[in-house]
Amino acid sequence: MISAAFLFVGFALLSSIAACASAKNVSLKAGEESIRGLYWAPPTSAKAAPGIILLHMLGRRKEDWRAFGDFLQKNGYAAIAIDLRDRGDGGRDKLIADARAAYDFLRSQKEVDASRVAAIGGSMGANGALWFGATEPAIKAVVLLSPGLNYYGVTSEDAMTRLGARPVLLVASEDDGYSAVTVRRLAQLAKGPHPVKVFDNAGHGTEMLGAGLEQLILQFLQQHL
Repeated sequence: MISAAFLFVGFALLSSIAACASAKNVSLKAGEESIRGLYWAPPTSAKAAPGIILLHMLGRRKEDWRAFGDFLQKNGYAAIAIDLRDRGDGGRDKLIADARAAYDFLRSQKEVDASRVAAIGGSMGANGALWFGATEPAIKAVVLLSPGLNYYGVTSEDAMTRLGARPVLLVASEDDGYSAVTVRRLAQLAKGPHPVKVFDNAGHGTEMLGAGLEQLILQFLQQHL
């Protein structure tokens, strides 16, 4: 016969897992406009968790980060993915403003350690993450998946110089030649720790998630946050 205590412990464990299994929809403000986001609260802990900002590729949506957000959450992080307003015509200022809205949301959450926040982006979102890091000294680290030297006027070389000595993880794939050239160029400009990973045939931006990339990013975050 199964004891009541055993049933209670089992139910509590399942409830805890369910509570940390997915993101919730949130609404943010960027100026006078609203931005939709997905927020992964960290697992319950007495200690506030690091926070991660996730910026998608041009023409994509926040949902591209669902599996990776779940992965971050299960490893003890808070994360927020947002629908960027920029569609290639808003320039870097709008990207920075959107990232700042996500950052302001994270630091307002009591379960997030606002002194340990990183920005991760794919493609155009990578350039946006780099620029936000370059303009916000509180961002501790940046991860760039398939950045470009110039995406629709949003450049990256100046931003890398402005990032200073903060760490940046640079990731691209050889079959995505422009981004492979970009990460090697940005590595030359980086002043702080800047591990580089170039896959052989992994695609572009968030398409590269998988095949060990999640673990690589996790190791980088654990080292620098």
